[in-house]
Amino acid sequence: MIRICHTLWKSAIAPGPFVMLGATALAFLIALMLAAPWLAPHDPLVVQMADRLQPPSLTYPLGTDHMGRCVLSRLLLGMQSTLGVALLVMVTVALIGVPLGMLSGYIGGRLDSFLMRVLDGAGALPEFVVAIATAGFLGPSLGNLLVAIVWVKWIGYARTARGVVLSERKKEYIQAAQTAGSGTWTVLRRHLVRQVLSPVLVIGALDVGKIMLIISMMSYLGLGAQPPAPEWGAMLNEGRPYFQTEPQLMLYPGLAICLAAACFNLIGEGLRDRLDKRGGLR
Repeated sequence: MIRICHTLWKSAIAPGPFVMLGATALAFLIALMLAAPWLAPHDPLVVQMADRLQPPSLTYPLGTDHMGRCVLSRLLLGMQSTLGVALLVMVTVALIGVPLGMLSGYIGGRLDSFLMRVLDGAGALPEFVVAIATAGFLGPSLGNLLVAIVWVKWIGYARTARGVVLSERKKEYIQAAQTAGSGTWTVLRRHLVRQVLSPVLVIGALDVGKIMLIISMMSYLGLGAQPPAPEWGAMLNEGRPYFQTEPQLMLYPGLAICLAAACFNLIGEGLRDRLDKRGGLR
């Protein structure tokens, strides 16, 4: 974890203006997410039909929705269901996929054959189709949606980790460590983890934006966060009937999704360029 934070820090402060912009905007969004319960001017769940579809004002800075709820409050609290869950999914799939992929690539044999058959079967269909089917089978809820996305996303991390280990395990420094008596866990922890971290960091940074879009799309379809819980994709769905008369109900959550996804894409591209030039983590 220290090595990951150190790499992210060095990559954020050195590479270029676009990565700096993405990292700064992301830090601001995360700060807003953490402080959302205190920054929200109103309770995002309280219905005030007398104040429905109000324009922006001092009382409601971004106006109100079709049920008189404060749009700004729902955007702020919705970050926890969109951005927060996306980060949680990314960490979960990395913790599942990377160790399995490293073990499979290093040990080989029946374990590798079994895992590859599982990966081939799990990855036979497009991710979005599998996520919809899984979420639909488990039932519409944010927790079930998290399980569905983890199920389809851990495959890529396992494949990446396995591929790196397969290319590294025959090199001289690994053979020297084995000759010196290092066991499997020692070789994986001391030598191979640092080689796997570089591509995983890049994939993870780029994947968070994709995961966030999947969460929003699934909530838009009614398979994610359920009313009245605030969530950016659900807010898009709720504002759809009023798009012609009140387009801001879809504009605000749509811009929030695009901004957060763009931040992660900028950081991911910067990490990839930085680590490619450095030749990986050292």
